[in-house]
Amino acid sequence: MNKASIIEALVEHFTNGNKSKFATMIGVTPQTINTWITRNTFDIELLFAKCENISAEWLLTGEGSMLKTDNPTEPSDAPPLNTENAVLNTLKGIIKEQAMEIAMLKIEVENLKNTSKNT
Repeated sequence: MNKASIIEALVEHFTNGNKSKFATMIGVTPQTINTWITRNTFDIELLFAKCENISAEWLLTGEGSMLKTDNPTEPSDAPPLNTENAVLNTLKGIIKEQAMEIAMLKIEVENLKNTSKNT
């Protein structure tokens, strides 16, 4: 999936295909959305920050699920049954945070690559 397709999927998901409403939602002009689609590019950090529950991996690659998904087999609000479960839940939270940090670093690397190609 290319970046133009990713933008179009976001517009469809968040504003039922209305580019003007999507532009307002993320704080840019409708012309910016059209330019991103035409040039097959976008501000990945802005989209990640403004589009609630978007998967960073999907935003980076266009692969997988657009939305973040929690593991349905793990009740997130359930109290830990014992100390071992409490430790495991804590570690899972840390791993999720680190995965998000890795995704953001991947975005930054991609932006730096694009910047260096343009100079």
